Amino acid sequence: CERFWGGEFAAGPKHRSGDTRRSHFRSDRVYQADGEWYFMTREQAQVGPFQKKEEAHEMLASFISTMALAGDRQVTGSSCTARSA
Repeated sequence: CERFWGGEFAAGPKHRSGDTRRSHFRSDRVYQADGEWYFMTREQAQVGPFQKKEEAHEMLASFISTMALAGDRQVTGSSCTARSA
């Protein structure tokens, strides 16, 4: 939480360990196959099907948030609690 509240995330994009710091082309992770919508994870897992493209995008955003929280907890070993302003 200190990283968030201290402004570390506002400092700019992060790079994964081992990644070079160059620009990469990123294609849309959400795609349609056989009339249904799916999204692809970084690990190349296909998740779906979803009825609507918007639902696939929402689930992808939820998946990314969950993975980010899990990674943060793994790094810090603690849970995050909300702070009042």
